[in-house]
Amino acid sequence: MNSTIEAQKRLKLLQIHFAVDIALFDLTANGKIQQWSTDA
Repeated sequence: MNSTIEAQKRLKLLQIHFAVDIALFDLTANGKIQQWSTDA
């Protein structure tokens, strides 16, 4: 029983970490695209 709770906690942390990584990537990608459009 304890192991399943631990696994669920780890899975949730992984999902949060993954979501944050995607959000940061989107922000940096959008910033780069905006920089390119202003340079052009």
